[in-house]
Amino acid sequence: MADDLCAREDTGFGTLPEAFAKLILAPPCGDATLLKTIVAEPTQKPIWNATLFFTGVDGESLMERAIEVTLWDYCPDGDNVFLGECTVDVQRALENDRAVCQSARNENGVDLKLGRGQVLPKGYKIISGAQNGEVQLGFYLCKGALEVEVICARDICLEEKEELDTYVKTYLRERDGEKWLQKRKTRVVRHSKNPQYRQTLKYGRCDILQGRHLLVMLWEKKQGFESNQGLGGAEVNLDLLPPKEFIFDWYPLFPIHTLGSQNADSP
Repeated sequence: MADDLCAREDTGFGTLPEAFAKLILAPPCGDATLLKTIVAEPTQKPIWNATLFFTGVDGESLMERAIEVTLWDYCPDGDNVFLGECTVDVQRALENDRAVCQSARNENGVDLKLGRGQVLPKGYKIISGAQNGEVQLGFYLCKGALEVEVICARDICLEEKEELDTYVKTYLRERDGEKWLQKRKTRVVRHSKNPQYRQTLKYGRCDILQGRHLLVMLWEKKQGFESNQGLGGAEVNLDLLPPKEFIFDWYPLFPIHTLGSQNADSP
């Protein structure tokens, strides 16, 4: 079951989500079986009461794996909408009867959770309590093509009183290179410190991905003649993302200048 799911925009099918879950073992070891529940009746508190089995996996190896669970809203008239995700460490969940979140500690002794494939900015010292917000991203890399799901952001400029108009830009960059290539951009979401973008940015086979990083930047859209303001960014090493596997994670944002840009305006 799930609780308190977000209502959806009414496009003729009502505002209550029709949720279903996908489960897959991680890391994949040749047994990348994707399991799915049925689609629940329209509700914000779905109950599936389903038992799903991963076949061909012995108990010993299962204890060394995790289960990635993603939740989706079934949309009859278009693409299914991503609602959320979690990762369950099987052994720890059985020991503690609960899911365990992964955490990391950087070289400065400050606890920090980076997204999968995320690169810590060079020379940047993490300060305890510093907060630039986070962006939730999804990745699917297959046969030289890349899909980037820009899902949402949270805790943006909490010290500001006014709600912001924001958008996300992405660029490809060679490792340790200075050139920013192949710009992609989301729509502007207005008046929110927790914006919902839910947009897919695509890089095709003609865009060379091997050996490159993806720069993800959050920008505030200013009005009139004011320059757009960079709010934060994240850098993802594409070589660290597993191919043919859906990845969803939260990516903490660092000051925009740590990506190598000193320009206050959106490039």
